[in-house]
Amino acid sequence: MTRAGALLAARVTSQRAVEEAEGELAVAEAEVEAARARVRAYGIDPATPVEAGRVVLASPIRGSVVTRSAHIGQWIEPGDAVLEVVDLDELWLLGAIFERDLRHARAGQRAEIEVRALPGERFSGEVAHVGQTLAHGDRTAALRVVLANPGHRLRPGMFATARLEAPAAGPQVLAVPAAAVQELDERHFVFVPAGEGVFDVRSVRLGTREADWVEVIEGLAAGEQVVASGGLLLRGQLLRSTLGEEEGEE
Repeated sequence: MTRAGALLAARVTSQRAVEEAEGELAVAEAEVEAARARVRAYGIDPATPVEAGRVVLASPIRGSVVTRSAHIGQWIEPGDAVLEVVDLDELWLLGAIFERDLRHARAGQRAEIEVRALPGERFSGEVAHVGQTLAHGDRTAALRVVLANPGHRLRPGMFATARLEAPAAGPQVLAVPAAAVQELDERHFVFVPAGEGVFDVRSVRLGTREADWVEVIEGLAAGEQVVASGGLLLRGQLLRSTLGEEEGEE
């Protein structure tokens, strides 16, 4: 800028040219300072000479180098990923949980992990996140489990299965095997043994269904037995007897 000022004093250049030169100098100085800040972020003092062609890069986290995409002699552009460092002391299991099981999953729940590569071994984790939306294809929600990895025996990319701990015991419900429930004319009923070869037909009102069991809200008392297999045969006999009574009335 001293030369530009001298030229301006000698009326060799204009005031506008001097101002443009001052602006370019300010931009250049800002770029130099930004470059120095980036160098200091890697733990390097810009004022300290370094060995020609060698710079030590410090990772911002502890971990292991799992990917190296740079090689000697390769030109590196700003923004290029040179190394990938992963902290293997703690891993995430990313999985999916079916829609019907969502009500049993919650953040903070304990989980037991098994991996194909280590059969017979179990690892403990904790549910960190349960997805709030469902995938349209398989109707599942995302599940994230955090687990410790002592000795780094677990590795990213392994296939694993998580079993969630049972939720706290809730109110008891009366349930019967789903195979015991029959339907006729949009009404549900079960067969209750009433003696040797004799069965009562009991209308029931159903609640929620879980796997092979269905909740009974009305129509049965706790401890009563129901026919779980052979219900279809009894249903057929009931239909035949009903039809016979109707024909007799005619």
